[in-house]
Amino acid sequence: AFLRHIPFVGKKLFFLVRGVKKSIKNALYGSNYFESMGLTYMGPVNGNDYREVENMLREAIKLEESVVIHVKTKKGYGYAPAEEAPDKYHGLSPKGAAKPDRPNFSHVMGEALTAMADQDDKICAITAAMSDGTGLNAFRDKHAKRFFDVGIAEEHAMTFAAGLAANGMKPYFAVYSTFLQRAYDNLLHDVALQGLPVRILVDRAGLAAADGATHHGIFDVAFASHIPGVSVQSPMCYGSLRAMLRDSLSAKGPLLIRYPNAAEDERISALFYPDGDYENYGVRALGTKNPRAVLLTYGNAVAAALDAMLLLGKAGVRVEVLLLETLTPYDECAARVAAKIPCGVPVFFVEEGIRDGGAGMLLGERLFRILARKKQTFLYDILAIDGHFAAPDRPVSLAGYCGVDGASVAAAVAGRLSSAREDKKE
Repeated sequence: AFLRHIPFVGKKLFFLVRGVKKSIKNALYGSNYFESMGLTYMGPVNGNDYREVENMLREAIKLEESVVIHVKTKKGYGYAPAEEAPDKYHGLSPKGAAKPDRPNFSHVMGEALTAMADQDDKICAITAAMSDGTGLNAFRDKHAKRFFDVGIAEEHAMTFAAGLAANGMKPYFAVYSTFLQRAYDNLLHDVALQGLPVRILVDRAGLAAADGATHHGIFDVAFASHIPGVSVQSPMCYGSLRAMLRDSLSAKGPLLIRYPNAAEDERISALFYPDGDYENYGVRALGTKNPRAVLLTYGNAVAAALDAMLLLGKAGVRVEVLLLETLTPYDECAARVAAKIPCGVPVFFVEEGIRDGGAGMLLGERLFRILARKKQTFLYDILAIDGHFAAPDRPVSLAGYCGVDGASVAAAVAGRLSSAREDKKE
């Protein structure tokens, strides 16, 4: 700093001295990646020491140029249990919060995949530093040589899975929906373009009330289903999840199986699979007679649709609910849906995902074409997350804020039906 203030020659002397110091250091210790690109490198500094970091930042500012500061931190620093088990202390529920007393979709998936791997030595599992959250701990413990934790590198995980599939293995990549977004390019070019049978287990599909906008799984259907050759499935029963996993062994191309961070809603199994024939998943109907509207739904929104059905029933409005557990190919899905829609009855797509480019929009367009050929009137509306990141600025029900809870869906359906009656009167 002193040299810089010498009149006329200060800056030249400063850079000369610094260049000599760098040359000596490089000769003794070697250069690093950043310095090879002409950037000044400072550190490493203890990131858990506030004063050290602050001092390093102050020194970097004095240089008046681009600087790379290497900061090293220890996760959970200062709390021994968190230091010893950082994965378990990554996210905690409030003290005293009730712990779930039954398994969720992640655990069921992990158990089923582990059992399948017992019988098939081609099955391998991949995670990006989330073995516990995705339910793969049991697989890791029992099939360690076929379990791969690549760290926080979803892009690599996807391309690695593509390489395994190309060499005859049966890779299953378990990943949170929000983190799958990081691997979009790899899914498109390394997996789909090659037509490789990579099985992607999309965890935390839907809204993430506890974690906020950064963790919502509301984009995967829209961005995955427009990639040619990618199949998207959305089981909402443990039985159908297990059936899809079994069927995935013979997958011929990329496959997404998406499920929520929740336990099974037992109403769904009871209403849509009364005979327990989970292997016949796809499009399931309640079988409501003479409905005044049809709710077409998948994922977390199925529970909202059932809640809306009850509310509308109390008001004397009978509705049919169609459960979609296989979304793409959309042409095939639309053909099956079209066969279950009563003529002239309005359809409401209910989805806990984005509206633009979502399943409702893409299925609606195809249904319109199919029913138009039959000269059948088709009126539909889409109730979805529309034009925002689902980040309310006030304490409210997240699903209600997005308009995809039972009360909101019931109100929207009742309002549309009322408007239609008024239009007929005119």
